[in-house]
Amino acid sequence: MRTRLAAGLAGLTLLVACGGPSGQRLSAGEYRELERRQAAQQPGPATARQAEEQRRDLDERSRKLDERRADHAHEVAQLAARRATTELAHAVAVADEELALAAAQRALRLARDDTAHFKAVVQPRRLQSTALDLQASEDRLLETREELAQLELMYGESELGDATAEIVLQRTRRRLKLAEMRHKLREAEAVELEERTLPRELEDLQTTLHEKEVALENCRRGQEKARMERESALRDLAHQEEEHAREAAAIKEAERLLASDRKAWGRDRDDAAREAAP
Repeated sequence: MRTRLAAGLAGLTLLVACGGPSGQRLSAGEYRELERRQAAQQPGPATARQAEEQRRDLDERSRKLDERRADHAHEVAQLAARRATTELAHAVAVADEELALAAAQRALRLARDDTAHFKAVVQPRRLQSTALDLQASEDRLLETREELAQLELMYGESELGDATAEIVLQRTRRRLKLAEMRHKLREAEAVELEERTLPRELEDLQTTLHEKEVALENCRRGQEKARMERESALRDLAHQEEEHAREAAAIKEAERLLASDRKAWGRDRDDAAREAAP
């Protein structure tokens, strides 16, 4: 290209030196017009440089578009794997929550049954059993007293020696004393059972029942919280998928523009080549 331009300029110099086609010398204006026409027919260094810069720009856009396309494909694959993992984790969590809820419901049912059974059966039965034991202790005490009174009456009129009578009476008196002590213990145990032991056991059962009620309610709250978190996570995934869909559309549009610009650059190059042809 530079060779052809140099040849044209040499021809123009010759024309200036020798004159125009009619043998006349060219004026400065005529020379500039000839120079302009020659430059229009043949692209100069500036035009070639611009074409080369355009080509490099197109190549750089193509390279960046390839990187963008690869990054987008990687992100789409990562998002798909994350969605699959999230859905699997959600399925496991739901199954665990159902088991936890069933266990909490069972624990509450058993606590209610234990409390009701204690109040309806255990507590009355133990009170009745203690009352019977206390009555039996009182009866034994009364029998021992009656036996001692009979012995005292019998031995008072007996002809047996005083030593034998005294032994029998002392033995009975000791039995009576032990019976009185046992009866007092029975009475204290009955009072403690009714006023302390049974109320505390009932309170423990009621506390356990309340704990199971709270645990069940917390289990339901936890399920609701987990459900909301799962829905939020799925919404985030859906939003990211929409962003990736928009990115895919943007990449297609960038590909279309790049292809259009390449075609335009190719046409401009071909036109310049045709214009430069002799």
